[in-house]
Amino acid sequence: MQNRHILALHGFLGRGRDWAKIQTLTPRHQWITPELFHPSSPIGDIDLASFNVLADRIISFIPQNTQPIFVGYSLGARVGLYLLERHPDRFKKFIFLSAHPGLSSDADKQLRRLNDLEWKEKLATLSWADFWNEWNSQAVFKRDNDRELMRDARDVDPKKLALGLTALSLASQENKDAVLAQHADKVIWAVGDQDQKFTSFAEDLKRKKILPGYERIFNSGHRVLFDQPSAVADLIDSIS
Repeated sequence: MQNRHILALHGFLGRGRDWAKIQTLTPRHQWITPELFHPSSPIGDIDLASFNVLADRIISFIPQNTQPIFVGYSLGARVGLYLLERHPDRFKKFIFLSAHPGLSSDADKQLRRLNDLEWKEKLATLSWADFWNEWNSQAVFKRDNDRELMRDARDVDPKKLALGLTALSLASQENKDAVLAQHADKVIWAVGDQDQKFTSFAEDLKRKKILPGYERIFNSGHRVLFDQPSAVADLIDSIS
């Protein structure tokens, strides 16, 4: 496989360095790992006003005359759905890890919006340690093998995290089933086999023939990039 640039986006509360283990397993590639929530990013500040604005800003990080592979985890994957829609030809392939294609009903979006506003209030009122522990106690992370150590509060900007819970909320995301169906040949959709909720989303995409199938990452929960970095590296190396 030829050397390529990899543009990778982390999840909520994440950092660009979350990809470090996978980077060491793919040494031939050049990685671009923007920071969405860090107080300062060596690549440059990023506007989190909306998914569309963010997607267009991310594109500016790609070197001229290159066609990178996109890899996104959770929130980063949801941002990647907008890159797939707005800039599909700028990328060789899109790898979506633990991704949500988007809610369809207004009622579900309203419930999610209220839930994220509750998290925003907790972010503003709880200590960093208490917020971190509550976030990580959610059911979606229960089957993860790799329990993350608490990050230093200095690694995140509370104002940016608040935007992550509002402007980049699942409630603000458009459903991207049609986009995925249009560009299915460019998509690798992957979920941890222990992540029942997101496996059901993947099964639904397959059942509705939006995607021909998906990759099941064995012995992994939601955080596949931490649980099974070698499996993610294999997905990247499978792209010719």
